[in-house]
Amino acid sequence: MNLDLLKTINILYVEDEDALQKEIYANVSVFVNNMITASNGLEGLELFKNNRENIDVIISDILMPKMTGIQMIDEIRKIDSEVPIIYTTAFNDNQYLQKTIEQSVISYIVKPIDIENLLKAIEKASYMVENSRLRTSLQHINQDLEKKVQAKTQELNNKNIELYEKLYTDDLTNALNRRALIRDLKQYQDYRLLIIDIDSFKSINNLFGEHIGDEVLKSVANILISYSSNYQCTVYRTGWDVFALLEHDQTQLQECKVRIDNIIALVNGK
Repeated sequence: MNLDLLKTINILYVEDEDALQKEIYANVSVFVNNMITASNGLEGLELFKNNRENIDVIISDILMPKMTGIQMIDEIRKIDSEVPIIYTTAFNDNQYLQKTIEQSVISYIVKPIDIENLLKAIEKASYMVENSRLRTSLQHINQDLEKKVQAKTQELNNKNIELYEKLYTDDLTNALNRRALIRDLKQYQDYRLLIIDIDSFKSINNLFGEHIGDEVLKSVANILISYSSNYQCTVYRTGWDVFALLEHDQTQLQECKVRIDNIIALVNGK
């Protein structure tokens, strides 16, 4: 007999005969984790409802006052279809046997109760309980793994998006880069490409330092990006001091010239 397994089992024992209830409790409770008792089916049902998570096996008499064992188990089966049931009875009636089969009862012990047989029935039930616990544990493990996989997948997706964006983004100005321009040009058949070159930019670096030159580049990029947000236009930094604007809205040439003049004015601070 697996005594270690029995020590993990919690039992609800329902018996209306007080002396027998005490005898069974004294002989069985020492082998299990916990054993609670009830004196009739109605009391047993309430105990099960209030201690559902802490009851692994039910041992019940059949004929009892207020509510029979069969009526009690019918109600319990509406709540829990798997908790193992062991019936004890003084009657060996085929009618009861048929009903217990319908309730998926695992053992049917005729009184007077042989403790060894009862413990064997509890051991049988305990294996069912252990299997149920393992299934539940595996389900929780699988759920946790699925959550971790989903989280990791999302993390990798976000990282891939970040890397993809970095691949096509200029580090200094956050405008798109030359690689992005080459990629985007392949998507359109009709477009206009404007090239903007900052005059005498080398002189700015020489006179004020590269950090000032970098700020100028970022300012120009911000102006271009802000302007282009009103149109179907994308801004790229394609060289040291060179920017490109890709228009793909089939703008009329005259309107395009107006936009160019506006851009030059904005960059010149006018």
